[in-house]
Amino acid sequence: MGMLFGGYGAQGVKIKRVKGVYVMTRKRIAVLTAQADEYTQGRFLSGFFEKAFQLDYDVCVFSMYLKYQDTANREVGDANIFNLIEFDKYDAVVICTDRIRTPGTEEGLRWRVEHEFDGPVLIVGDEIEGYKSINIDHRKNICGLTDHLIEEHGYRDIVLLDGWENNANSELKKQGFFDSMKSPGALSVSLLWLFFPVITWQWGWRLSWNREALRSLRI
Repeated sequence: MGMLFGGYGAQGVKIKRVKGVYVMTRKRIAVLTAQADEYTQGRFLSGFFEKAFQLDYDVCVFSMYLKYQDTANREVGDANIFNLIEFDKYDAVVICTDRIRTPGTEEGLRWRVEHEFDGPVLIVGDEIEGYKSINIDHRKNICGLTDHLIEEHGYRDIVLLDGWENNANSELKKQGFFDSMKSPGALSVSLLWLFFPVITWQWGWRLSWNREALRSLRI
């Protein structure tokens, strides 16, 4: 009876009163992200869905169409998806802050969570003070990738395309790149690195295919 009136039952299930009758319902998690169909984000969501459903949780994804928009009007329109969220309808919230790059949107979401939601909040892909978070070990991964290019393929002319200069993940990737440069096998590598204050993934993809542009931007 304590569990019944306390509101929660088994993991992933809660008990609530509807028109005088107690019923069991699945807990709900809201995932806030952008460009959910992108490859790495799709893999994350697939794994998240699988585990959540095993534990009897429902998952609702609110996703902007793109991480970056090319006009102010599109920034406003794309971010409006988050205005549909009724935080009191959910038991937990996951915010993929590193995906939501529209200026002011991620900060606005955190303000709303702080004022409209009293459940657990998880930050994915970033570290923000006051929140529980999980992230990829970008430093280790980029170091391993660069080591592979040097040791297995013999590359000696390597360019780091990094972006968002004040972003923690960009800094970790740069550190991982430099870690590889310090290894014995990298002593003969010609270090060429690019670091843009703002670089979109679309621009980085185009630039990576333009060797002349890369050579002209050597530092």
